[in-house]
Amino acid sequence: MSNKTLVVLLILATSVSMMSTDIYVPSLPYLTDYFGTSAEYIKLTISLNAAAYSIGTLIHGPLSERFGRKPILIWSMAGLALFSLFCALSQSIGQFIVSRILQGLAAAAEGVIVLAIIRDVFNQREQIRVLAIYEMVIALTPAIAPIIGGYVFIYIGWRANFIAITVIALIATWLIQANLKESTRKDLNALKIREILGDYFGLLSNLNFMKYSLMLGAGVGFFFAFATAGPFILIKQHGLPAEYFGYYQGIMVVAYIAGSVVTAWLAKKLAPHSLLHMALFIVLSSSLLLLFVVYANLETKFLLALCIALIAFGTAPLFAIAPPLALNTTWRRTGYAAALLVSIEMGVGALAALSVGVFHDGTSRPFALTTAVLFIGALLIYVIGSKDDQTVLNTEI
Repeated sequence: MSNKTLVVLLILATSVSMMSTDIYVPSLPYLTDYFGTSAEYIKLTISLNAAAYSIGTLIHGPLSERFGRKPILIWSMAGLALFSLFCALSQSIGQFIVSRILQGLAAAAEGVIVLAIIRDVFNQREQIRVLAIYEMVIALTPAIAPIIGGYVFIYIGWRANFIAITVIALIATWLIQANLKESTRKDLNALKIREILGDYFGLLSNLNFMKYSLMLGAGVGFFFAFATAGPFILIKQHGLPAEYFGYYQGIMVVAYIAGSVVTAWLAKKLAPHSLLHMALFIVLSSSLLLLFVVYANLETKFLLALCIALIAFGTAPLFAIAPPLALNTTWRRTGYAAALLVSIEMGVGALAALSVGVFHDGTSRPFALTTAVLFIGALLIYVIGSKDDQTVLNTEI
């Protein structure tokens, strides 16, 4: 199997996982009436899914070390198909929330195994280029899925979107089974409690690893905050038709793809930390601009889209550079490191989604404030974490 085929399979697995949320986002504001519940409960279908994803990674990491990357990825895709079907069949908000939690647990394997395989197969310099291309391509998913999901919701209904995920996940399961080769040796000690705790606590005490993981969490948090609050802001607050929501999200995704293209090009010319500094400057200044626009009552759909696009552009180098830097700060098992990295990312994402849900007030303020806090926090973490770092952080790739 060529490296190109490998990347295609990894993109497919990630895209299916992302679609499980992105495709039904345009229907969120309307599910309050369908289930006879509040916006806060509907938003839990995203925040609790992200929380389950975060927890699930900690399970799938050790499993992928013990049984291999391929079988865990196959079973997770099959589980994603099954629990997506559960979502489609839900008759109450309680059933829907539980189904989304199970869906998140199954989808979590993708995040761990993709990073682990990339580290298994590619060297550190190649990892940045592969991740830049990988992130650029999968960015199409949150652009295309809501557009498709919006029209499917209008003409067929929200349940049809989850049926579609079920079918696509089954196709992905078959393709991975037929084409993916194992990239690591099975570690018979990987499921021993002492080994699991030793590796996870070792990673938690690794300041460099934690720094990059939390910075990535800020980027993931922004996207989850938008996925949770965006439909209510644009559809409810600004009166945007549900079928057009995907086009606004598409603007954000196009900006992200542009950032990925620039990152792939600059990665050949600049040191990773120079690119990281650029990313932090863009996301922080753009999030503060968003905060100003919202609190100064200058908010329009255009200005919101502009600010969100600028932030998305800045997250592209962050997502391409921080994962390999984090994974290469440790000698511990790749599956464990990838699991904790993704768990931290998704944990912050879940908190961001929960924040805009808990503080929901019918305006854009909770979203703007959450976004600003995320990236101010990312900058502070980077500055504080870099003070005593004279080894890994100064390594040129």
